[in-house]
Amino acid sequence: MSKSILEKNLEAMEKWYPAFADLIREEHETEDPTNVMVETSWDGETIFRIEQDGRQLYLGGKRNDTDLERESRRDT
Repeated sequence: MSKSILEKNLEAMEKWYPAFADLIREEHETEDPTNVMVETSWDGETIFRIEQDGRQLYLGGKRNDTDLERESRRDT
């Protein structure tokens, strides 16, 4: 079975930068518990939802707050 491109590159890097190659290997094999999902906001925009340690963070918000604020200012 052939080696992956990553493994070939790491082997080449070890000749001149062995510590750096080890750092990349360690990071590559570390599992990240963060989940990233793409969703559609209430106003139809694409947003990202990040989940980690039972918490959720929306990047871009679940709705477009600035448009809603503008609408509410017109009503007053």
